[in-house]
Amino acid sequence: MTISLILEMAASTGDRPAVTAGGRSLSAAELSRLAHAAAARFRGYPAVLYLGANHLAYPVALFGAALAGMPFVPLNYRLGDQQLAG
Repeated sequence: MTISLILEMAASTGDRPAVTAGGRSLSAAELSRLAHAAAARFRGYPAVLYLGANHLAYPVALFGAALAGMPFVPLNYRLGDQQLAG
């Protein structure tokens, strides 16, 4: 089983919220649509880096990377410039 398969299975469950952050929610179907769009943008890059706090962009990037067959690399947003440059 792959992460992208989990998303596709969840997308068939209806319109109930699948992820919530900052008072906003996405259904699994909305998440799937956004992740497919993200995957199309990610193709051609070596990896997807995520630098940020809890946000709906995180699962979109995670599933988008999985759909594009790319590594997903979450980075700690508290790291300093020197640490991030490495």
